[in-house]
Amino acid sequence: MKERSFRNTRLWRKPAGARRVSLKEGSINRQSLNFRRAAQSIEAEKIPLKRKLAALTESLRSPGSPLVSPFYTGWEHESLGFAVDWFFRKIVVNKPDKLQYASLGVGNGVKVLINEKILQLFGFKEVGIIGVDLNRQSLRHAAQLSPEGDFRRVMLPAGQDFIDGNSGKFHLVESSNLLHEVFMQSKKRGDGWAGVDSVLRQARKLISPNGGIFLVHDGVLPEHSESLLEARLSPRYARALKVFSKTLPPKSVAWHQQKGNERSAEVALSARNLARFLSKARYLVEPGWRSQYPPKRELRQVYPFASMQEMAVHLLKAGFDAVIAMDYSDKAIRENWERNCIVRQAELPHNYGRFFAIVLPKGINRTKALTEVENLGSLLRSPQLPSLADEEIGRIRVFSEQH
Repeated sequence: MKERSFRNTRLWRKPAGARRVSLKEGSINRQSLNFRRAAQSIEAEKIPLKRKLAALTESLRSPGSPLVSPFYTGWEHESLGFAVDWFFRKIVVNKPDKLQYASLGVGNGVKVLINEKILQLFGFKEVGIIGVDLNRQSLRHAAQLSPEGDFRRVMLPAGQDFIDGNSGKFHLVESSNLLHEVFMQSKKRGDGWAGVDSVLRQARKLISPNGGIFLVHDGVLPEHSESLLEARLSPRYARALKVFSKTLPPKSVAWHQQKGNERSAEVALSARNLARFLSKARYLVEPGWRSQYPPKRELRQVYPFASMQEMAVHLLKAGFDAVIAMDYSDKAIRENWERNCIVRQAELPHNYGRFFAIVLPKGINRTKALTEVENLGSLLRSPQLPSLADEEIGRIRVFSEQH
């Protein structure tokens, strides 16, 4: 397996114990990736599309919209439309008349409808939707928002009848905030990755042999997840960590200094546990998040469960040809972290991971196609995506099997 990395971090080191992965440091090589040519090819569409995306995002945030959410950020959906459009224009060189889209875990259906609207803005006029979930209420709500969609109650990993009946049907398969739940349930039976790998293999089977993308959105761990970090916490974050640490094994957090509940604290804990704590801190200290997401329920979930490299390796093992992996954070959330948590000799981790797992069409020039995949990785910071202003992107890394 090889990897190309596009970094936006000040501190970066090769992950300890990395195997069969060639990690190349350095910023984007614009000549080898044909970055300028790629950017110029979208320049003519840039302004009108950007305006349309900005208008859609604004409408989704407007009072009275059925999709309004104070926590909505549009970049996640915009980057999906951008990636799918680029893939079919530059790699497959043929947009399907009707894009077939499967959502594994529809949630309340809002993301499905937003993704459909975004894809339509990128030129996919017809989008066929199949969504699966285990929650009947979620399925009913999704069906109300997207009445032309086909929504089914399916346990994930899915039953073989569903997979066989839809094998090779989809151009896009998407899973958002699902795999960490599969990991937790599978871990109770002994091996967290067993359930995740089953979902990844099933997603690969659903994708068309003529090419497609599997989008995974979930929590992400830092690469050096077992390294010990020292951090200084504000009083309210110190109190929140006291609550969160009850979910960890004994002695997972070393308290170096804490004088009363209203004083800051200096602590030592692993990068893994810090990342998991920060992903839950807002549910413990921010009134807006606490009211929508009860802390007791949130603390039962482990959100970041895999690093970028771990997830990429498992996606490649499931049969995908290449993976664009990225970590990022909502800027407002990250700024709050920075005000309340100072980590010595390291940067704060990002809390979200986004993975575009690629299936290349059969018979295609693989070398040329992988170059275009790298181009796509570099362009996911495109100013064409207006909601990118709400996000802070960490690294963008492209993995593929070596041949």
